[in-house]
Amino acid sequence: MTNKAKDDILRLKTFGRVEILLNDKDILSGKYMMTKTLRLLVMLLYYGEDGISRKRLIEELYANEDIEDASNNLRVTVHRLKKYLKDVGFPKGVNILTSGGVYRLVLPLKVIVDAQEFSRLITKANNELSNDTKADLLTEAVELYNGDFLPQMSDMPWVIVESSRYNSMYDTSLKWLCDYRIASGDYHETLRIVEPACLLYPLDEWQSVKIDCYIKMNEYEKAINEYENVAKYLFEELGVSPSEKMQNQLDAMSEGIMSRPKMISEIKASLQEDDGNSGALYCSVPSFRDIYRFARRSMERDGKSYYLMLCTIVDNNGQCMSESKKLEEMSDALRDSIRKCLRRSDIFTRYNSAQYLIMLMGINEENCTLVAKRIAQDFSKIHKNWGKRISCYDTSIYDSE
Repeated sequence: MTNKAKDDILRLKTFGRVEILLNDKDILSGKYMMTKTLRLLVMLLYYGEDGISRKRLIEELYANEDIEDASNNLRVTVHRLKKYLKDVGFPKGVNILTSGGVYRLVLPLKVIVDAQEFSRLITKANNELSNDTKADLLTEAVELYNGDFLPQMSDMPWVIVESSRYNSMYDTSLKWLCDYRIASGDYHETLRIVEPACLLYPLDEWQSVKIDCYIKMNEYEKAINEYENVAKYLFEELGVSPSEKMQNQLDAMSEGIMSRPKMISEIKASLQEDDGNSGALYCSVPSFRDIYRFARRSMERDGKSYYLMLCTIVDNNGQCMSESKKLEEMSDALRDSIRKCLRRSDIFTRYNSAQYLIMLMGINEENCTLVAKRIAQDFSKIHKNWGKRISCYDTSIYDSE
């Protein structure tokens, strides 16, 4: 710690993950964000010199609690915060003052709040006459945005309001920025700045910007791969198809690919999967349906046996398990077990959150039972009781029922 408080810098990071850094040293651990003391610290840092009223602090910190004397509880929380600031090494002169019912945190050091810097850059950009300068400022702003505002405090009304405001600013700014970069032909920069949005908000279809860039760059294979990944995600998570805009992009991709002649060796190479893929082949439900229909037709000609197996994660009552974080964890584990226990010639898909469909080729009913046992054993390696939480049913794909 420097002896000159004026040289100290305190950073409050609010986007994606709450952090408080004093001279680049993290003094706040996310697991403690539920404490009133640290929530008070974040609020005082965020509102800075303007301060925040006693009434509002009480409403935000104690609104959902049955407390007879909330004002006294606030005084106790303030006292604890003063002690905390001293314990973590804040420089001398730090204090919490009250004037006219307004609380302010007095800090003899520079405070930088990423959300306020984000807002300042966007305001400055929107007042710029030069589009190039505006684009540079907006780029700097969106790079500060790493996710929702104060996510660990999202149960507080003021955080909900601010989070919605910042999300709207991010959405509007990034859209303008992508349109401008694409119009300027700077597709690589567009891909760079839109990638974080695709990861943060996969259901907002920012991927359509990536697809647009790939099409304009004549990289149709990348565009189709992006489209297929989005289509798979939307179907598995929401049971919906891509938007009309993305479907139109698919048409543009098809036209672009068909307009360029290819050698059969090139086409074959583009159809190959990665050599590193082991175990059964995982595919989307639409792809699984097409393969299933093809297998039924093949049976008429080659006489081989194909079996369809349904694996269901069940609750303690033997019923299909309902949506929950636990189900999400179990579903991911079941997918890994299925891939590991099946042959490379077998195919499977996630039908919904609690069920997987498997197509077993060249197998009989007795061997289907052995496959189900292998999956259950692998599924229960970490959690022994999970073996009882999976139900498997198999049938020949050519059964009349």
